[in-house]
Amino acid sequence: MAPMPARSCALLLALFAVVSDCQLVSSASSSCSSSPRSSMTQRCVHTLVMYNRIPKTASSTLIWIMQERARSANEPLSVLSDEAFDQKGALNNQQRNAVLSIVARRVAMALQEHGARDATIVYEKHMRMISPAAIERAVRDEMRVLARLMDGQDPENAFRALAADCAIKVTYMNLVRDPVERALSRYAWDRGGDRPQMINAHYAAAARGEGVGDRRCPVCDSHTSASECLDRLTSVECTASLSSEERLRRIIGWDERQFTFFCDATSSASCTLSRARDNAELFYSAVGVTELWSDTLSHFTRAVPGGVFKWANATQLAWANELAITPLGGDASPERATKVRKKRRDKLTKQQLGTLLSLLGRAEIEFYAFLVSRLPRSR
Repeated sequence: MAPMPARSCALLLALFAVVSDCQLVSSASSSCSSSPRSSMTQRCVHTLVMYNRIPKTASSTLIWIMQERARSANEPLSVLSDEAFDQKGALNNQQRNAVLSIVARRVAMALQEHGARDATIVYEKHMRMISPAAIERAVRDEMRVLARLMDGQDPENAFRALAADCAIKVTYMNLVRDPVERALSRYAWDRGGDRPQMINAHYAAAARGEGVGDRRCPVCDSHTSASECLDRLTSVECTASLSSEERLRRIIGWDERQFTFFCDATSSASCTLSRARDNAELFYSAVGVTELWSDTLSHFTRAVPGGVFKWANATQLAWANELAITPLGGDASPERATKVRKKRRDKLTKQQLGTLLSLLGRAEIEFYAFLVSRLPRSR
């Protein structure tokens, strides 16, 4: 047989390198997903569900349900959280990379514990979304770093093989709430427990003129109801000295509007209703609605991958349904929940409600209506 020409040999070597690299990339990657060898060598599928939760939507209740589910599950399921950061606003590139690093390290270490078998990781934190592709790359890079660090402790290179051969599928889930209810809930939460001291100290400083534009606008301390605060925010003193955004901060503190959680983490001016809608449809397996809790749990059971909401029996689902009430007062009864919501809303006059809706903005209201319309309803 004649020797292979040097050019042909080089082409074959280059092709082999491309195929090898493809084994290190998720099957979702368009550049490698068509490689038959890539799919054949995948020993397991790791599902990463990112729950970039929105404050005051019963998210703590939902996390508790998932944690209970993880404790009782026979299959590999982990719910991870980091208290180290809360990134509710837009991020610059440096902050985004720091968040990615934190997420990737926690997820990679959890996957190492699960080994070469199908596993599901739920990562929850108050944060804007980061593209699934970026998260996947960061997790895989971190797995390679761990593999190198474990060379001496892992003689069979099991973790290196795990990093190369297991697919990583990243998706998102979230929960939204009626914007008016959420704003009033946040206002009440800021003024409950030991938080009034912080609220009063903040507004005392504002009254002394230490806050920009605050001095001429009457403050809303812990003794001020939401309806009284909304009346003050429509006064000439407030409308003349504070922007709409600053007046909204008097109600919801430093919380972001819900639709911004569905925008890319590094976007600010580019965070639009259209972009939030597109991202919700493209990157989210499921988005629930607090007011439609039963339908939300049913939707999560069907749509969130990895068995996160895989109930063992109807009793477990009924128990999870009852937990919807706890954020509204601790009494798990549907009747109390209805009364609490009705009492809270009835305290506002038509004019006060109009003021709050105006401050929240059209995009926030329309985004909530859009997600309500997309939630499958039980008959």
